[in-house]
Amino acid sequence: MGSQIQITCDGCDIDLTETVGCGFAGTEYLVCVCDDCKVFVNRAFMGKLFGETRPKFRCGKCRKPLRVIAPVDNEYGNVDGPLGACPVCEGNLLTIGTGLLWD
Repeated sequence: MGSQIQITCDGCDIDLTETVGCGFAGTEYLVCVCDDCKVFVNRAFMGKLFGETRPKFRCGKCRKPLRVIAPVDNEYGNVDGPLGACPVCEGNLLTIGTGLLWD
């Protein structure tokens, strides 16, 4: 099941609302960042239900590997928590669930 999350940064004005996770169709929606271009990028992966390994996503501008920041992978499936360093200011990215769930 997928969810909607809000991504914020404690060091700058980043405030995004994104849809992440995997629904019945088997497509997993991800939020990635390019640390070189300092941008957030959405990516979709269609092999999650078939046990395929996620590909190494690349930035469309500089072609360097993207860092997947959401969904947060943990054993409880919780969407709240830290996401790592902000690509813009190197502050802390945080996420909270908005309560919207989808399939």
